[in-house]
Amino acid sequence: MKYYQCYEQVYEDLRKAQQFTPTPNNSLVEFFNEEVKGRLPLNKLGDCDLLEVGCGAKSIFNDFNDPRLKTLGIDISRNAISWAEEFNKNNNIKYLNLDVCKMNFKEEFDLVFDGHLLHCLTDEEDRKKALKNIYNALRPNGLFILETMTSHKKMSFEENLYFQNDTLYRLFTNARYDLTFFNGAPYLPIRKINTAMDTEQEIINAGFQIIYLYVLGNRKIIPYEGRSVPLISDPDSLRLIAVKK
Repeated sequence: MKYYQCYEQVYEDLRKAQQFTPTPNNSLVEFFNEEVKGRLPLNKLGDCDLLEVGCGAKSIFNDFNDPRLKTLGIDISRNAISWAEEFNKNNNIKYLNLDVCKMNFKEEFDLVFDGHLLHCLTDEEDRKKALKNIYNALRPNGLFILETMTSHKKMSFEENLYFQNDTLYRLFTNARYDLTFFNGAPYLPIRKINTAMDTEQEIINAGFQIIYLYVLGNRKIIPYEGRSVPLISDPDSLRLIAVKK
């Protein structure tokens, strides 16, 4: 089973526990409001057809009161999409259970927004497929919006995590997934934490032209669901806006 399919189990466990309320990520909302909203690409109807990849159980646009945003949120987890549809009160948002590595949209969107998905793809071929599919989904001059983890020299992680070759692994014992062994212990790859330069080159190699890139050293992204408070040793945030030419 593919490593990233573990998120189906994550959402299933959260729903069963009934102790989690889906909420949009504040950092993503801030990024959109501060840097993206003023650049919004509009089509001939005056709307923005928007694809949110990795929307989870609630689109970040759920509480936006902007009728121009016609949003399709996709996620690989059926549980996440079912949850999102259950609580959806925004008529301009639709949801679909779909793998970004397998989607096949052709110039159907003006903007693609990454809901913290790319750093969950640790395999290089999966990342290439995802970026190719995102590029193909955009109309000419469409925008790709990305906030992702980026590494820094003072990063460190908890004992149950292992970091090697820009990939973060979690101690994991479920044999259904493709596991990697370190010192005889089984680990599941959970995050790709590239340098800013590597991420920049990856986006350029996918065919995009980068028009905005900024690393926020004071804005950390928690690398693992095991806690809710960020640490100074967590990865930095990299924010990027790229255009399809």
